[in-house]
Amino acid sequence: MTRHTVDRLVLTQGTIHDPATGRDGVVDDVWIEGGTIVARPADPAGFRRIEARGLVVMPGGVDLHSHVAGPKVGVGRRIAPHLARTTGRPAAVPTIHATGAAYAALGYTTVFDAAIATSAADIAHRELADLPILDKGIYLLAADDAAVLAAAADGDDRGLERLLAGAITAGRGWTVKVANPGGAAFWRASRGDHHDLDTAIPGHDLTPRRLLQRLADAVGMIGLPHPLHVHTANLGLPGNWRTLLETMQSLEGRRAHLAHVQFHSYAGGDLDEGSFGSGVAPLVEFFNAHESLTLDVGQVLFGETVAMTGDSAAAEHLAHTTGVPWVSHDLHLSGGCGVLPIAYREKSLIHAWQWAIGLEWFLTVTDPWRVALTTDHPNGAHFTA
Repeated sequence: MTRHTVDRLVLTQGTIHDPATGRDGVVDDVWIEGGTIVARPADPAGFRRIEARGLVVMPGGVDLHSHVAGPKVGVGRRIAPHLARTTGRPAAVPTIHATGAAYAALGYTTVFDAAIATSAADIAHRELADLPILDKGIYLLAADDAAVLAAAADGDDRGLERLLAGAITAGRGWTVKVANPGGAAFWRASRGDHHDLDTAIPGHDLTPRRLLQRLADAVGMIGLPHPLHVHTANLGLPGNWRTLLETMQSLEGRRAHLAHVQFHSYAGGDLDEGSFGSGVAPLVEFFNAHESLTLDVGQVLFGETVAMTGDSAAAEHLAHTTGVPWVSHDLHLSGGCGVLPIAYREKSLIHAWQWAIGLEWFLTVTDPWRVALTTDHPNGAHFTA
């Protein structure tokens, strides 16, 4: 009798979709040995056969920008408890076990939480240990740390690298996330926000523009697996396409990843919601010409959900605009985090623009390997929506 080993599998007659090898809808077998796809062996004995006829065989999905763990998720469940329960539809903020099962059912194998304060890293990892099935990782909100800001302001490149490397090592993070560069310091100082990249960060001889440059340099020197993850200023404000363009320009060829660009690509007058529209065209033109940049587009779907952001100024503005309760925490630790319920309405022109702008990015970027669809769960909708 032939003995099958668990590390030798063959998926038979599945419909294969694999962009890396150019196989699009090819019906074939996939041979796996030791966790690696291999060529058809000369002797197929000992391979466990799994019938895949009529099924799609494709690489597992990677959600590189989501929010599934840490204190902010617990706050989200408490501020909108009706969205944390399942009542005939998926929960907007499901339990950690339900999160893993639902992701796996959708074909995902990996998820990254994109906004974990350094002080909350241990809590997040403990929670993620209970996330079943998936591989997982976190990005650390290390850019708001007072020592990091001081080193960047002093031009202490080696000191900045040591601080960030230490935070990444201690927090077991994949990269550094900057949410509204300098934004937590602005918010703490005045409960307000800056609206450009050249206003000095309170308490430091440093602008958001220079902070972005020094963070990108430091992350590059450390050699992290993911470049600096950038959530730039003016999230969700009319006319903010200019800020995103300035952000890309300020990086001057440095590697960086731009997060949830559908929320940073709005045309219109500054803070004038009556002139809201799409500002994607000039952004795509610049992005297509600069291969050092990558980006993600988070989904925006209609219905109730919970917004979670490391950008407290943006959260306060959104809460004030919509009139909903909100929570801000972590501000006196190493960053800021705002949480509030939100509803995307089908008949809202602004919400329709948000959906369409994401689609416009996908249709106009010339290199699909540099743009990713993320769920940005649960900010634009829960990931199963």
